[in-house]
Amino acid sequence: MNLYERIFDVSPYLGELNRARARLIYIISFIMVVALSLYFFFIPDWGAASLQDEVQVPLIQALNHPLHVFVFASVYVLYIAIFLLTRRGYMETSGWLIPLVFYVGTLLNALIDPINFSNSVPMLTLVAFILLMGFFKEYKGLAVALPVVVITYVLDPGDVIFADLASLSLLIFGIFILVTLYLRFTRISRMEAEGIAGQERLRLAEITTAIARKASERPSLEVLLNYALALIRDRYPQFYHVQVFLIDDKRVQARLAASTGEAGRILMARAHALTVGSLSVIGQVTFRGEPIIAYADANNTIHRPNDVLPRTRTEVAFAMRIQEEIIGALDLQSLEVIQLGEDEKQILQSLADSLALAIDNVRQYENARARALENQRLAEQARSALNEVQRLNKRLIGRAWSDYLKDRGQYGLEIDLDSNQSHLLQDSTPALDEAISERKLIQHGRQIALPLQIRDQVIGALEFEVDDAEALSDDDLEMLREVTQRLGLAAENARLVEESQRSAQREALINELSSRLQSANTVETTLTEAARGLRETLRAERIIIRLGSPPKKTEAQS
Repeated sequence: MNLYERIFDVSPYLGELNRARARLIYIISFIMVVALSLYFFFIPDWGAASLQDEVQVPLIQALNHPLHVFVFASVYVLYIAIFLLTRRGYMETSGWLIPLVFYVGTLLNALIDPINFSNSVPMLTLVAFILLMGFFKEYKGLAVALPVVVITYVLDPGDVIFADLASLSLLIFGIFILVTLYLRFTRISRMEAEGIAGQERLRLAEITTAIARKASERPSLEVLLNYALALIRDRYPQFYHVQVFLIDDKRVQARLAASTGEAGRILMARAHALTVGSLSVIGQVTFRGEPIIAYADANNTIHRPNDVLPRTRTEVAFAMRIQEEIIGALDLQSLEVIQLGEDEKQILQSLADSLALAIDNVRQYENARARALENQRLAEQARSALNEVQRLNKRLIGRAWSDYLKDRGQYGLEIDLDSNQSHLLQDSTPALDEAISERKLIQHGRQIALPLQIRDQVIGALEFEVDDAEALSDDDLEMLREVTQRLGLAAENARLVEESQRSAQREALINELSSRLQSANTVETTLTEAARGLRETLRAERIIIRLGSPPKKTEAQS
């Protein structure tokens, strides 16, 4: 904020008209304070003449009436107060005070010392009073100004202040009528401008709503952009070509993402792009982030002629932002030389921002969808890997139990709980065989058989014989399944313990044999110890060890 904006602060006011009124109050107050200061203290030419020596001196040295001091001091203080009230946002009050103080101060000074004023001074005072009241308070101000002027005529003390009453009346009423007509004209113009602005805002709202509705359908980015550009070109017929550029991930190139018409298809086929920061409309907009209007026929223009858009005379571009990040630009081209006001620029900038928001929503959805698909793919891979691991575990478990039972033979255990006796089961029962092959609970009368499973690998079966199988509830059967699962895990743990013990025994035998071999001093002793160790480990009855290679056979022997 510069010095002028700091002194004449209009930030408390909304609307350009209110700001203009506030600035005028500032300027009038400032000028009047400076003028009164010079008039009162410094400038002899503006001062009053002394009655003794008729030497022109500043007013402060020539005051011969106490009321002069009161009038000038009051006016001086009131103008300072008006300035401060306006800075605080009380323009409604200062708007009444500024013309009243101007009028009353001048009139009182003329009544106190009429020698210092010609007839033109009060006339100009009344004209200025009417103008100020009309500007600051419009029709209400004129309604107050008219009776004040009439009262001034009625109370006119003589010809010194208002000499020519008829001519002055015509002038005053003429000024009054002109100000009234001007206020009416400005009000009608403002209403028309507000109507046009309302239509533009309504059109902007319709476009942004349609784009948002389209984005909610989750289309692809290409479909969304083509829909939005067609809509913009239809609602803004002054632009015959509309296109969107998006900045790439490296933030180096602004690439054409969508374009209208046959020219757009040609440019899209060319993969048209412009460098960010280059001497072009798109390059500068994507670099600076400010709206740019360029004319094809102007000197030193940054508009770059395009062979597929040779008729363009005006190119307008607006940056598309997501928060503070520029993601691209909305480019509009016209066949005519057009001028855009600040309101139109703001509306089109809002349109570009709305389009940027829709693009960001589509991108986020596409990214989320891509992540979901990637997560689904990874989950499928993990599930496939888990199934493969389970398959391998099942295969390994099956092979391990097959080897385990092969060494020991197929066997089982039959337990009679009444006699508390058990013996090896030589032959399987139909229920056991069916439970193993069918991998489910089998019930034959009083006999119930369930498969023993470890990680979905069946390693055997368990058979029960009960007094009344029909009396078993679903909970009882579920308990039997749980028991068989626990039994399978217990059997697997026992097998693993046995395998670990065998591995430990083999390791111990190997270590012992290695120690005995290392303690031998001769080759013969070493071979002998090796044979003894193998005999003890493998229970071999006869062992032959031979060193060297067999002799080669001659042709006669062959």
